[in-house]
Amino acid sequence: MLTFKRLRASEYRVWFWLLPALLLALLAPAAVHTWRLRVAGRAVLYNNLAGWLEEYALPVERVAVSSAGLPHFTNWPVVELPEKAATSTLLETLQKARPDYVVTPRSVAWDGVYVQPWFQERYHIVATEFDPYDAATPLILYRYTPAPFDNDFGETVICEDGSVAEIAITNCRLHGLRLLPAVPLYLTVELRGTLAVPLRSILRLVAEADERVWLQEERRLATDLWYEELPMKQEYRLVPPQGMPVGAYRLELAFYRPNQAPLGTPLILATLQSPPTVSFDPPRPEHSLQLTFGEDIQLVGYDAPARAAPGDTVLIALYWRARGAMPTDYKVFVHLLGDDGEVLAQDDAQPAHWTYPTTEWQPGEYIRDEHLLYLPPETPRGDWRLTVGVYAAETGERLPVRGADGVLSPERREMLFRLRVR
Repeated sequence: MLTFKRLRASEYRVWFWLLPALLLALLAPAAVHTWRLRVAGRAVLYNNLAGWLEEYALPVERVAVSSAGLPHFTNWPVVELPEKAATSTLLETLQKARPDYVVTPRSVAWDGVYVQPWFQERYHIVATEFDPYDAATPLILYRYTPAPFDNDFGETVICEDGSVAEIAITNCRLHGLRLLPAVPLYLTVELRGTLAVPLRSILRLVAEADERVWLQEERRLATDLWYEELPMKQEYRLVPPQGMPVGAYRLELAFYRPNQAPLGTPLILATLQSPPTVSFDPPRPEHSLQLTFGEDIQLVGYDAPARAAPGDTVLIALYWRARGAMPTDYKVFVHLLGDDGEVLAQDDAQPAHWTYPTTEWQPGEYIRDEHLLYLPPETPRGDWRLTVGVYAAETGERLPVRGADGVLSPERREMLFRLRVR
């Protein structure tokens, strides 16, 4: 009887170890097969996103992806994302590189990136590929769009730094120096200081002609949060109101103590202009040039954004100079052309919104001539040619165009720049 029990116990011990081994032997091939399917399925997801990019992205646009996805995106410049990095590391990589596209999996670290205001303002989902073997971790493709306060959003002017009492402006950026009704300007001011009492800051736009304040914005300055290594950033969206007279305006920043006493004198950040349509004073365009149309019309510069999106309306301002009196009524055309010559957007009009025909121009005058280009939502992404020309309203004949070197344009139009449509 004792012998029987010992044998049974021995058999139990054998089966205790043998059964898991048998189960492992049976399940291992299935597990390996499933793992291989998941790896192959992940490759399909990467290939699908690469296919999306083939159709919609430009060859020069950069794609950020981890090392696992690098072999699938060899047709584009890539930014390699660190594997298994913390949220802060991933965010820092994106902020420095600003890739045009980001391929991301779902993970705890990436979930932390998604909720950051900086990321949400600049990156938007354009495609998602779901993993049939792991529905919780799809691959997501994000596309970059510049935020209004970014350096690459538009023409950036470095405005004046300065200091008052124990506060210093260490960085000041303003997008544009032109005041146009309802056209926003974006201002970024970075401050450093040691004064640990509550302060108020007031930003004002003041007409230099009569000291009238046209814009004013007040904020509390959290001086209890000064950090030695980090500046305090303030961002302002300034929208010039209707009815602002032509002339110069002073953009100033003032600080006040809790008892309303001013902390020193206001700091002047920049001098802005509400430009006239016609003037004998030379303008200050964002981009200066010298083109001559016919004998009596000279283009001395233009204002324009560097980038736009499908569906946008783009404001182009041309600055003409009348070299002589003109008996002929001319029209100006502004065309956005594809590389094949297709007209993607255009505006043809008499100068200054049909209000100041060339027959009324006086020699020596400078004329600011605005044109609006509407980009249809289906406008293809690319770097398209922005061209300008002048033609007789009655006959349609274009005036010859000469550059500063005297060379004639063969098409009787001139490309000013390439507009980045993204």
